[in-house]
Amino acid sequence: MTRQAKDNLACKPAKSEVAVPQITTVDLVKIERKSG
Repeated sequence: MTRQAKDNLACKPAKSEVAVPQITTVDLVKIERKSG
């Protein structure tokens, strides 16, 4: 991996962007189970 690519990854919160949809879907499932 080049130094520029590392800098680009450091600037972008890649992990958080990937984690957010997973967390929201899990929360939605929990909410559905509680309401259901």
